[in-house]
Amino acid sequence: MRIALSTLVTQHHVTVKEEMSATRGFELLGVTPTAPLSITLKAESVEDKLFVNLKVEGEVDARCDLCGEECKAPLFAEMDEELSMEDECFDPIEKVFDLDFLVEEAVVMSLPRTVRCKPDCKGLCPTCGVNLNYATCDCVQSDSPKGNNPFGALQELFSTGGAKNGSTKM
Repeated sequence: MRIALSTLVTQHHVTVKEEMSATRGFELLGVTPTAPLSITLKAESVEDKLFVNLKVEGEVDARCDLCGEECKAPLFAEMDEELSMEDECFDPIEKVFDLDFLVEEAVVMSLPRTVRCKPDCKGLCPTCGVNLNYATCDCVQSDSPKGNNPFGALQELFSTGGAKNGSTKM
């Protein structure tokens, strides 16, 4: 996405709407857009500064963090940036601002931090791995603090304040 300096001289305020099918951010993070992303860029020129507002919206195919099922996840990011002709994104030969790096950054920022196939996803059984959304299992869930949790032994330290002899070492 490029904005020519000549455009900013004649029009101090520019709005560009585009659709983008893929960026490097998707490849790096292992997600696939379900449709082209909607990108809206608003740029305003004030003296020798360029103020940019960038919005990215869309949807990606992803995997649920709890059960691993494929699902759709929404994307949304909005960012504001202040640029000048001294920034790396300005090409003095062609006299344009190349804003692709901002778009890629916004795409990465728009990816959801957590993905759930549904709000009440039960995940996988920690013992046998069955998807608890579709089936139940006969695994015995231990009531001890250790249970199936590899860090369960630490729970005993927190509840007693340390080792039994008062030392921090067991």
